[in-house]
Amino acid sequence: MFSINNKAKLLKVIAIFLLGVFLLLLTAKLLLKVNNINTQTLKLMFKMDALVISDGINDLPYRLYQPHDIEKTNKPPLVIVLQSAFRRGNNNYGQLTNLVDKFVSDEFQNLENAYVVAPHCPENMQWNNNKPTSAPYINYDMSEIEQSWRQTLIIELIDKLVEEKGVDPERIYITGISMGASGTWEMLYRFPEQFAGALILNGRSDPNKASQIAQTPVKIFHGQNDEIAPLNNSIKMKTALDKLNADVELKILEAGHDITHSAYDIDAFKWLLNQKKSNSFKRQING
Repeated sequence: MFSINNKAKLLKVIAIFLLGVFLLLLTAKLLLKVNNINTQTLKLMFKMDALVISDGINDLPYRLYQPHDIEKTNKPPLVIVLQSAFRRGNNNYGQLTNLVDKFVSDEFQNLENAYVVAPHCPENMQWNNNKPTSAPYINYDMSEIEQSWRQTLIIELIDKLVEEKGVDPERIYITGISMGASGTWEMLYRFPEQFAGALILNGRSDPNKASQIAQTPVKIFHGQNDEIAPLNNSIKMKTALDKLNADVELKILEAGHDITHSAYDIDAFKWLLNQKKSNSFKRQING
């Protein structure tokens, strides 16, 4: 039997321990808040590997999701997810938003095991080398800007994953919203033979480059009330692609600029995973 003094000492130790745990949790919560890490970002940080690809001068941080049952999959597909201008930087977690979460979710992965890559765009940069402007962001001339090192490293990363992870080169997909959508359009222009399909949300592009972009099947989503990247951006590109008999669809949503949840649904996922480079109508007639 413990004496009264021993019980008091034990209770004191327990109280100090609990206080320590409380302070530790409080500190962790404050650190997460200061570093702009919410619950969703924290979850994705645990689910995705933190890696970097470099050209010797520039580093591009990225997160890689590797499916648990990937050994059962023959030549898995790959999805490249380009972030918006929100939370750019080099900490390699700012890009982990609901955009990325959609593609590592059970809803998507249950359709098919797929690798997912989410590169982190550096602060004060875009995916392309376009000069900074202010909203509304309208279509622009892609030929006036040079290919960016971010774009070059993304292609090198794709080649690396095809070689090292056995990714199916016939089923490499790309998607993005806002700045990431514009980056996606430009990737299709600069690398017309690279991607099997694209989902593009509220971006801007260059309808004069439709002949190169038409090589890749595209689903476009745009909010009709978007005041940041006007709906007319996508309408003009859709019109230009239609003239070339491209595989393109434009879905106009009753929304503004943030359309992630309304655009990425099960039908969009199924459509994307059904695309193969060898099945592209435009590639066949051009070949």
